[in-house]
Amino acid sequence: MTRKRWFTALRYTVTGLWWGAILATAAVILVFLTAHFRGEVPRIFGYSVMHIVSDSMEDTIAKDSYILIKKTDPSEVEKDNIICFYSTDPQIYGYPNTHRVVEEPTFSDGEYRYTTKGDNCPAPDTHAVTGDRLIGVYVRELGVFTAFLRFVTKHLFWLFAALFLFCAVSMLIPLFFKKENGEVKMKEGRRPNE
Repeated sequence: MTRKRWFTALRYTVTGLWWGAILATAAVILVFLTAHFRGEVPRIFGYSVMHIVSDSMEDTIAKDSYILIKKTDPSEVEKDNIICFYSTDPQIYGYPNTHRVVEEPTFSDGEYRYTTKGDNCPAPDTHAVTGDRLIGVYVRELGVFTAFLRFVTKHLFWLFAALFLFCAVSMLIPLFFKKENGEVKMKEGRRPNE
């Protein structure tokens, strides 16, 4: 393969990957916006990522960590499962909450009911959780994702500055090159007094 063909193949590959990343990002953003406007937790392929904002589940799940939640049928929830649900507690009504099921689930009036408690809380929650408010069951903590997002939020300004600089340089590079007879060459600058 000649150098020119290799360069062309590389260029098409990079362009394809770039557009693929843009389309995938747009799809994820669309899913998140659609869920947000419907007042739901975003879900992709039955999984959601949740941010833990309190210490109610410590030592099992640390505050400010991200966890993976799997959509689960209410009949499949068992005692000792950690579940995520839309809270009925008046202080955080409608917000997602993540606690452990501490008693066997009950089924009455056509609904499953769960008694939940945070691992770091002294007593069970005063408001029972019903199956229709279930978001899903805890799968695992996302350690690398948590570390990455902590880094991003801590250094957001510098990341945006680097992204801006990268975009600016990417747009300026073509100004310094020209194409002659199918070859890319560096443009010659003007010399003073010519």
